[in-house]
Amino acid sequence: MDAKRVWLHTCNLDGPHALANYQKRGFRIYDVVEEPMPELYS
Repeated sequence: MDAKRVWLHTCNLDGPHALANYQKRGFRIYDVVEEPMPELYS
């Protein structure tokens, strides 16, 4: 499909190895935004 970029959002609700998994597949960190966990998930 000749995609030049795929945008992936991840958060604390992903598994503990999710980020490492994405990075092993070629994804690179573009930006990090830290926000408090919503009470719904606490």
